[in-house]
Amino acid sequence: MNSLFSRLYSLLKAQEKDVLEDYLTEIVADHFEDHDVLADFLAHVTKEQWDELSQIEVTTQKTYAKLSGHATDSRPDLVISLRRKQKPCLIFFENKIDSGEGHVQLKRYADHLQLHEQDGVRTYLFYVTKRHDPKRRDEIMSPASRTQFFPLRWYEFYKWLSQHPDPYSRKILAYMEELQLNETRKFMPQDIYALQHMARLQSMMDASLDGAVDETMTNYFGKAIGWSNRNVQMRDFDRYIKTNDQGNGIWVACGYYFTEDDYPLVSVIMEVNPNAKGRADILAAMKWMVENRGEWQGEALHDPTKWSSISCDVSLLHFLGEDDHILAIQKHFIEKLEELHGLQQQFPQLVWKN
Repeated sequence: MNSLFSRLYSLLKAQEKDVLEDYLTEIVADHFEDHDVLADFLAHVTKEQWDELSQIEVTTQKTYAKLSGHATDSRPDLVISLRRKQKPCLIFFENKIDSGEGHVQLKRYADHLQLHEQDGVRTYLFYVTKRHDPKRRDEIMSPASRTQFFPLRWYEFYKWLSQHPDPYSRKILAYMEELQLNETRKFMPQDIYALQHMARLQSMMDASLDGAVDETMTNYFGKAIGWSNRNVQMRDFDRYIKTNDQGNGIWVACGYYFTEDDYPLVSVIMEVNPNAKGRADILAAMKWMVENRGEWQGEALHDPTKWSSISCDVSLLHFLGEDDHILAIQKHFIEKLEELHGLQQQFPQLVWKN
């Protein structure tokens, strides 16, 4: 059985998209309510003594009104205020798993912290990421700032937490393992096998997306773009897809999405930007597809602030009983791309570039 946190997240993600980082932040914030745990973490990372702590307040998703020169308000994932030997301290956390830093996000946080410095507050900024995302302090903070900056990887947090044998820590550790945030830093036998066969596996995925599939996408939607960065896609977004940007807020893609399941998803997807011209008409067509084509599912079709999408996702396991896996997968891609093309013919407001 999956961990408690994983089961709760499965319930939550059915209602809202892209909540994983906020969800994990809430879990960690709850653990930091244990003042001994918080003090140990801060001492471990900052290499300072954190004793005589008082007036500790742990807050998530706290909004700070935009300052002069800022385009938006700022909302750190986690804010901790406390007194250390009676001296006030303010700590911001920004946590990333699958996404990267928002527009000058860390600089905005640093600006807010610098204002508190003027009131005699000691300030700290933690940037916790799954992947290596180097940030220089001088890129984020002004020379006059005294804020201490600590970039941190989730696997480092995992290693620290593993030193705590309490039941709640063990639950968090189990969940982080499910999210592959532990990064054991050791090659396992299955990893060596995958490395030895990586070129062959990539060649098979390429073969399933080339030829007739590429011709179908080009005929219906125009020539695919971004195909040269498919290795970057795997690293940063856990996907291996061929994409076509329609230039009108719509993009169409087909390929592989790697999830927590044992088998990747073989997917065809259409997505629309929240600021796309004629978005309401596009969403009407997408909703029709979901309601009338049983294999298509929708995401965020009723939220005007998010990218909305429809997709047909089939587990790779479904194709393993076929004599020719690549041919079967190509047939799936072509069939679903043809259905999207049929949607455009039924709803003329979906104007493809072809």
